[in-house]
Amino acid sequence: MKKFLLALGMATLLAMPTSFAYRFYAEPESDTAVSYDVYDVLDGKWETTFVNYANADGSNEYWLRVASRYDQTKLLHFLTITVDGESYRLTAIPFDSKHYYAGSSAITTRGDMGHNMHYASQSRYFPISADLAAKLAQAKEIIITYNTNLQINCDIRVNKDVIENLKKSLPLKYADFNNYWKPEDKRLKLQQMGKDF
Repeated sequence: MKKFLLALGMATLLAMPTSFAYRFYAEPESDTAVSYDVYDVLDGKWETTFVNYANADGSNEYWLRVASRYDQTKLLHFLTITVDGESYRLTAIPFDSKHYYAGSSAITTRGDMGHNMHYASQSRYFPISADLAAKLAQAKEIIITYNTNLQINCDIRVNKDVIENLKKSLPLKYADFNNYWKPEDKRLKLQQMGKDF
């Protein structure tokens, strides 16, 4: 009986949602584009990534990537984002590889129970205008209203850490990339350890 209760307790701990702090990513996307991304699991349920796709020509594109955790809920084609009391309706764009791969370090593998301990729905991509991105970068309060086939008007307040990182990430340009992208150089590391490859 003790072994059964111990096993049940371990299984319960493993099945519990893991806490996940926000993350900031900087990633190369092509020879002429990079992305700066702020990821968080809002309310423990919504995998939300704000993407700043910065092009070498000085232009930027912005979008919000959203997936639902722990279920296979269908995210509807619209959501509302409220910035300091002013609401904006965003409509999803069709799936394409550019939006999928940009900031893909922040995409959870669907059904990867061993690593991520949960399932996630397919992501939706909601474009953000440059004007709205500028407001997000100055925001004091952001509320996102998610909608699914089973529930609508799911209001989630974006936490302060994410808002602070949006203030950092959204104004960044292509030329800023080397200040933020710091990958590990395996060849250099081996050389420092005195090994040949």
